[in-house]
Amino acid sequence: MSSESPAAAAPRARSEIEPEANRPDLPNGRHRPALAALADAGLVALFLALTFLLGVFPLKDADIFWHLRTGQLIRESGQVPRVDIFTYTREGVPWIDLHWIFQIAVSWLYERGGALAMNLAKCVVTCVAVLILLTNRRRDWPIWAAVLAWLPALFVLGGRMYVRPETLSLLYLSIFLAVLTRWDRNPWLVAILPLVQAIWVNSHGLFVLGPIILVMAMLDAAIRPAQLAGGPARWWRIAGYGALATGIACLLNPYGLRGAVYPIELAGTMTSPIFSQHVAELMPIPMFIRSAGLGNLPLQLHFLTMALGALSFLVPMLAWSFGVRSGGGKPIPALEPPAGPQGRRKPRADAQTKPPSKKKKKAKSAELPVPATNPTPAGWRLSLFRLLLFVAFSYLSLKATRNSHQFAAVVGSITAWNLAEWAAALHARRTARSDFRETTRSILIPRLAAGLAVVGAIAWVGSGLFYRMTGEGRTLSLGEEPVFFAHDAAKLCGQPEMPSKFLSFHNGHASLFEFYNGPGRKVYTDPRLEVAGAELFREYV
Repeated sequence: MSSESPAAAAPRARSEIEPEANRPDLPNGRHRPALAALADAGLVALFLALTFLLGVFPLKDADIFWHLRTGQLIRESGQVPRVDIFTYTREGVPWIDLHWIFQIAVSWLYERGGALAMNLAKCVVTCVAVLILLTNRRRDWPIWAAVLAWLPALFVLGGRMYVRPETLSLLYLSIFLAVLTRWDRNPWLVAILPLVQAIWVNSHGLFVLGPIILVMAMLDAAIRPAQLAGGPARWWRIAGYGALATGIACLLNPYGLRGAVYPIELAGTMTSPIFSQHVAELMPIPMFIRSAGLGNLPLQLHFLTMALGALSFLVPMLAWSFGVRSGGGKPIPALEPPAGPQGRRKPRADAQTKPPSKKKKKAKSAELPVPATNPTPAGWRLSLFRLLLFVAFSYLSLKATRNSHQFAAVVGSITAWNLAEWAAALHARRTARSDFRETTRSILIPRLAAGLAVVGAIAWVGSGLFYRMTGEGRTLSLGEEPVFFAHDAAKLCGQPEMPSKFLSFHNGHASLFEFYNGPGRKVYTDPRLEVAGAELFREYV
């Protein structure tokens, strides 16, 4: 053995000394993440601008006025109505009003800013919900793929951006989805759901969607116990208590058990043929096709959203299966393996040279998670949770056009998850190759393409061309639709010399009459179809 010191390494050129991590054209460069993050933030901002713009149309929903009057009465009396107070045909009949939080909020806004304040609030709440849904993804799923997948669904969602309780339902639904897509890694997130559910049950009758999608997520978790953080036993104990608390939260409404089961009663009432024949938003899609034809642009966007959702399952599954059969589908590491109780730990420097003692060896192996590989050969798996959501909400959307709001939110998210996850898996396979180099061009081109698509959509809506093509007659405004609400006529009908009972040609006029004159003066019936019932509505028609 020589006692001489090893020869010093010869100095290298600057290009060899410079760490490759500092070069922007390499996958792990310092400039690439900053550039990509900046482009992604700009893309999200553009998408939210489009979301806000789709909500910028005049107030044209007559239902709002009975909500406003009810909110005023609740604020004045401190009590939620329990019997009908607005109609003389149903006076004293039990009325379950689960919208009272929404009604208090909109009546407060209307007093301070009129239709402008309510419309602004509607746009802001919708943007928050869409932001939650759009950014509900794993870190390596590209945002540009999610934005492109979301575009058709956003136009469908925009068609129902009214000042209605369903706007709050959209927000609560987005929070549920954000929790349930992460709870396999962090089961304690389930603690958020009972709080959201308690507010939801006092805001809108669609609160029932919360427990429904919770059950779907639990079925999905049951078939993949190996991916539950902390082990199945511990995970199910936490998730089970959270699910039970969420169910109990449905009882936290002024009507107790009857309020909790009210959606079942409401579903039975709303399925009456008399409603679907005369109320546009309760019309099933097949009936709508017979009435308006297939040339209707909103209907085409609806079917496009549904088709893209189906393809987002089918195409990645077939593509990966073909890749495996052709020999190109070698297993790759999971995109984000489920964390163990302590998560992944970085090994200490001395851990590489000093072997663990036999005494600690067994305990240490139990603490640290074993690196996982994706159960499917190519890094993309079919999710039961997403599939159940897609089928359920697609079915609901075909039953009534009013369900297009929730359908668009859920199916748009599913399409974005599937396609973004597929894009991430493709990228992971490319980066596994030794010759792969991610350049500034490869970073910017897909984001630029998605950005141009969103800018084109903004121009389509902002120019008014989109609304002319839909035939809706919407204009860009945050106020009230001109000459749509007969305010002066409603006030006149409430004068002392006028009759105390009011029969309107349109239910919207009844809602406005209630706003100015109720409950002292009463109407024959109003837009609260769940209160009127099928028989009274048939007489009214």
